[in-house]
Amino acid sequence: MKKITRSCDCDTCLGCCKFLEEKKYFAPIFTSEEIEKIKNKYSKIFSLKKNQFIPFKTFKKIKQIKLNKKGKYYYCPFYNLDNGRCLIYHQRPFDCKIYPFILVRNQKNNKIELHCFNKSQCLSINNINKAKFKIYSNYLLKFLKSPYYKSVFKKYPGLAWPEQDTSFFVSRI
Repeated sequence: MKKITRSCDCDTCLGCCKFLEEKKYFAPIFTSEEIEKIKNKYSKIFSLKKNQFIPFKTFKKIKQIKLNKKGKYYYCPFYNLDNGRCLIYHQRPFDCKIYPFILVRNQKNNKIELHCFNKSQCLSINNINKAKFKIYSNYLLKFLKSPYYKSVFKKYPGLAWPEQDTSFFVSRI
């Protein structure tokens, strides 16, 4: 899946890999299949601790990564603080693949919506013009409306977060 953000913008951000304490609840979430793929592919590089993934909300098949702490920041253990790169980039979870977009469950009608984090949450959004944003949104929606992803959302309803005040509506899925 293509990404819309530029790496140079992400290197200075505190949004998706590094968090202040009040935002650490946004730590990446993983499906059980994603955890298994990471364990299988990266077991020789680093060992995953038994408590590396913690239960997420009430969804049994969804886990949230347990963050590490350095100074006043919390960070994903798969984030390399030295070079600002993801250690599992090619196997990163769905939650990370679509960032700065987020799936949100609309509480009024229980529908899944595609939202995008606002500029205060993702600095990279500042550098994306409206035309590029629309093209990428349509690209992403094509994936998300596919039979494959519809089955994923059915199996893992926890991939859709509760409504967020730090994001804006893009489209219903």
